[in-house]
Amino acid sequence: MRISDWSSDCALPICFPVTICQIGIFNIEKWTYKKWDLQAGIRYDFRNFLVHQLQANNDTNINAQYHGISGSLAVYYHFTNHLTLSFESGRSWRAPNAVELYSRGLHHGAASIENGNPNLNAETAWFFSIQNVFTQGNRHFLDFQFYYRYYPNFNYLQPLPNLVLTVRGAFPSFEYKQTNAHVYGLNAQYSVQLPLGFFQSLNLQYIRAIQVQSKEEIPFTPPARLSYAIGWKYLSDARIQNASISVKLEYTSTQNRVNYNTEIKAPPKAFTLLSLDAHLQTLIAKQKITFAIQCNNMLNTKYRDYLNRWRYFTDEAGANVQLSVFIPLTIKS
Repeated sequence: MRISDWSSDCALPICFPVTICQIGIFNIEKWTYKKWDLQAGIRYDFRNFLVHQLQANNDTNINAQYHGISGSLAVYYHFTNHLTLSFESGRSWRAPNAVELYSRGLHHGAASIENGNPNLNAETAWFFSIQNVFTQGNRHFLDFQFYYRYYPNFNYLQPLPNLVLTVRGAFPSFEYKQTNAHVYGLNAQYSVQLPLGFFQSLNLQYIRAIQVQSKEEIPFTPPARLSYAIGWKYLSDARIQNASISVKLEYTSTQNRVNYNTEIKAPPKAFTLLSLDAHLQTLIAKQKITFAIQCNNMLNTKYRDYLNRWRYFTDEAGANVQLSVFIPLTIKS
């Protein structure tokens, strides 16, 4: 959009010009006793916003300040050299960013209208996590983590039910809001080294973010993802180093826990992607050179990603191949 009655004919930016001053002070300590490790940290943050608010006939400056304390305490118990169990709890603090506070226009990168909320408070959370890590030399690796966070004031982007018509066209609109929320989930990873240089891995990501009052899922919560990869790594010799090839199959579920009264388009269906990654490092004329090839969406699957706001307009990219050559440059003095 353009403001025709401004004294200078200029385009309206998504956010007012902002000068940010931020100061952080922290301390981390770690203690070890037999099979126990204890780690604690504390941090103080201060952030100041100086906003130059552009008006049609009168520009004003707005000054906003946020400060808060965060900290954590983690306990690790090593049952053996292969098995470790850890607990972590604490409080996090985050000041809202300038876009959350002062945006009010078209976001060209996301093709959407965003409306900030200058009344947002700093985001705080009380969190707890438990993690179990098992290793057996370089052969087996297992990492399982469950986490929970309670937000008295969680900042999020809320879709609005109607399109906004501008001179550039019709765009979906969003506004920043704040709510109490429970966020919990788990991350799991298992990898194993097989004979003859083969390896495989399995990854799972699951998260829920629920508003306390309405019991609704917070918009843009990632759907569950499950991936499996298998590959082969060449045993290095004098000329070939770090050579490997792997194929990954990744499944992304449908995010069906949404408020259909505010979504202008239903969440996309679940999809499965196949990708390939290979790289090779070798010596050519005593110079290390790395060749890499990456193939994404090898089956040319037609899909849309719930977390990408371009899904309102178009599909994600189809099959694509990237070839790369890395030649390090060394400057000798």
